[in-house]
Amino acid sequence: MILKEIFKGETFAPHTVYPQTQRNIPADPFVQTQAYKNYEQYRQLEQQLTEQLREKALVQPTDYRSLTSLNPDYWKAYYLLGEAYWANGQYEEAKEQYKIALTKEIPYTIEREKIEKRLKD
Repeated sequence: MILKEIFKGETFAPHTVYPQTQRNIPADPFVQTQAYKNYEQYRQLEQQLTEQLREKALVQPTDYRSLTSLNPDYWKAYYLLGEAYWANGQYEEAKEQYKIALTKEIPYTIEREKIEKRLKD
């Protein structure tokens, strides 16, 4: 079917949701799973912690411990928790998290080297 046929007739304001019709693709069932909910919660915490670290704001590592349980196979969860500990002066706890991060798959050499450097500090 030609797109002009589908969208002829009514007009809609930019950035609005097109009304539901039988032609819409249904939502993937994954969005209803606990794994997806964990991902969304992880993503929000990661963004919040990254912003706090960037702004050099006071960070409470206890607020972010769930990062690693929400996304246990992702190296960045351990790295960011390590950074929260580091920013709080809890260097031994930070290094524990960095060591765990290094056991995960890290796609970029520069990220791995950054973590290894922290362990030497």
